[in-house]
Amino acid sequence: MAITVSSALGIDRASTSSDDVAVGPWSALRQPDGSGSRRASLVAAVGVLVLGIAVAITAITASVRPGGTFGEWAVAVGIVSGLVGTYLCLVLLLMVARVPFVERTVGQDRLVAYHRRLAPWAVGLIVLHVVALVIGYAETNQTSWWSQLGDFVLTYPWMMPAAAAFAAFIILSLSSIRTIRNVLRYETWWVAHTYFYLAVALSVGHQLVDGRLFTQAPALRFAWIALFAVTAIAVLTGRLLLPIWVSFRHKLRVASCVTETDGVVSVYFTGRNLDAFKVRGGQFFEWRFLTRQWWWQAHPYSLSASPDGKMLRITVKNLGDQSASIPMLAPGTRVAVEGPYGVFTTRPDQQSHVTCFAAGCGIAPIRGLLDEFPADTQVTLLYRVSGVVTDEVLLRDELEVVFSTRPAWKLIYLPGSRRDYQFTAEALSRMVPHLADSDVYVCGADELGEHIETACRQAGTPKHRIHRELFVF
Repeated sequence: MAITVSSALGIDRASTSSDDVAVGPWSALRQPDGSGSRRASLVAAVGVLVLGIAVAITAITASVRPGGTFGEWAVAVGIVSGLVGTYLCLVLLLMVARVPFVERTVGQDRLVAYHRRLAPWAVGLIVLHVVALVIGYAETNQTSWWSQLGDFVLTYPWMMPAAAAFAAFIILSLSSIRTIRNVLRYETWWVAHTYFYLAVALSVGHQLVDGRLFTQAPALRFAWIALFAVTAIAVLTGRLLLPIWVSFRHKLRVASCVTETDGVVSVYFTGRNLDAFKVRGGQFFEWRFLTRQWWWQAHPYSLSASPDGKMLRITVKNLGDQSASIPMLAPGTRVAVEGPYGVFTTRPDQQSHVTCFAAGCGIAPIRGLLDEFPADTQVTLLYRVSGVVTDEVLLRDELEVVFSTRPAWKLIYLPGSRRDYQFTAEALSRMVPHLADSDVYVCGADELGEHIETACRQAGTPKHRIHRELFVF
């Protein structure tokens, strides 16, 4: 075992652009890695693109005649953008439906990443749909835009629910802007995004009743209804039925809450048939504590210890209303879970050297991984902590016991502010000479993870050997 406290040793000091980020209970995005997941992602992307193009071509062919007026072309654009935008909304729902096969193939983190990238396009097309139809019909009817908009909402069937759905889309898109999202509490963000399901549901009626394509083409109408039905079944199965089954099967309860440091608590869970629970260190669940206050809300927390078939553990930092109440959970409190999710796990083709980078509460999923590395693996852990290394460092005693039993393992603390460190390929290679031949696991704030990933790739680590787990929402 080698335990090192490094302040300047092996690390070039420089100023970075942001303060330490309070790492919270939500874990989400891992950078793409592995040829299998890349192929799956490519197939999914091609499928989305092909079906979207087919919908667009069908809409254009049915909506526009040669030599059409400006109003007719505007209406056609509105129809196409509405169909494709709605289709993308269904794709967004499928991405977060947590269908087991899709989650295991692509990874929940990548699905969330794609969801974020695709969402602005869906919202933009829905906005274009409304604007183009108002302009097109106003031009055709020789009336003002505002008068035409009022006529749509007040006189057309199912338009009032559609207007409510449009307002929900706009509010959700604004709340997802990074600057706004960063100041929202997780509870607020979570509740707001549940309205996305309602918004999509409210939009169905006016499409089927007022949509020119659906009234003229029964086959397309049937296919559209089937697409909504498949999406609804996937969401209900992945987000409701499977979690109910898992929770009923394992009947998790809070065993105890142990304070680790100021504002950080570990929660231990017992349950039934935990040895049959297909969960691995580094994965996360959506946890729903069945108390009067929090039964309706699920939060994602990563496991902070490798499952042993008898107990599960998470380690949570106080960052919001729900996480602040966790230390007060009484033993015996029932817990419903969704999952396990995530692919931040050990690999069958693991290299003989492993390098782990953790910052703050990012140590929790890393701790969950340590017991699952093969005995002959040489592990180096770089653990960035605020201030100096004291007993307040999260999981310090536990880590040092683990590393004391593995003479070839090395634990390196990086104390002080993140501003003090510039992670470069040269600096990291001095601290970890076998970095280029390692599997690298990174868990911490987004900016830190990007610095480390860039440095590792410059040091020669293949991209598919770099596994990132970020705590964001």
